[in-house]
Amino acid sequence: MLGKLPRPWIVDDAKDDGYTALHLAAFNNHAEVAELLVRGGARPDLQNANLQTALHLAVERQHTQIVRLLIAHGANLNICDKDGDTPLHEALRHHTLQQLRRLQDARDASLLSGIAHAHDKKSSASIACFLAANGADLTIKNKKGQTPLDLCPDPNLRKTLTTCRKEGTGVPSEGTPESETGSITVASTNIATPPEAPVEAPPGDPTADECLVCSDAKRDTLFRPCGHICCCNVCAARVRKFTRCYYQEHR
Repeated sequence: MLGKLPRPWIVDDAKDDGYTALHLAAFNNHAEVAELLVRGGARPDLQNANLQTALHLAVERQHTQIVRLLIAHGANLNICDKDGDTPLHEALRHHTLQQLRRLQDARDASLLSGIAHAHDKKSSASIACFLAANGADLTIKNKKGQTPLDLCPDPNLRKTLTTCRKEGTGVPSEGTPESETGSITVASTNIATPPEAPVEAPPGDPTADECLVCSDAKRDTLFRPCGHICCCNVCAARVRKFTRCYYQEHR
């Protein structure tokens, strides 16, 4: 189609929601299609109705090959979406939530050790380091006033990102960056009270990730020492104790 159509501009034609063919290829991990599109003149920095570029979508879905392709073809790493988030914000938010959920599910030291040394070529941490090494700005604030580093509680990863940004050094092609083997620093140190009822939602419940306080945002704050995630980081500042947990079982 690209070779025979007399209208080269059609490669960037968008749907009503602003999604171009490149947006869809990035979201669905169609790497060959994405490469054909950019070689056919598709502009990587076009934004959809949510002001997301193809790079935002590729980072969100952890499609590493497409992330590399878009950056190689000059994608702007510092474009903000409707929430003010750059692709680096997205990568670090996904990494932190992923690690917190894994820690929540862990029930013994051996499982925690396995998580800490897991190798994932598509990890959001590796993508974040790659973005930083290629010029992603660490200081851009989103509409909540958060920089990418504010979304990264792991001090080791923060240090690695800063080094990558200064030196322009990428991450290893195999495995995760050294910082990912470090411990995750959680956002809250609230003390839990004895257990009452379980907080887990039934399987398939669309509210399973809802903040139990405001019900608007997603849960993203890990409570210490019980290890449960019950509320968003905004509500965490107001929560003095987590009244529903199994802390006594972990003593």
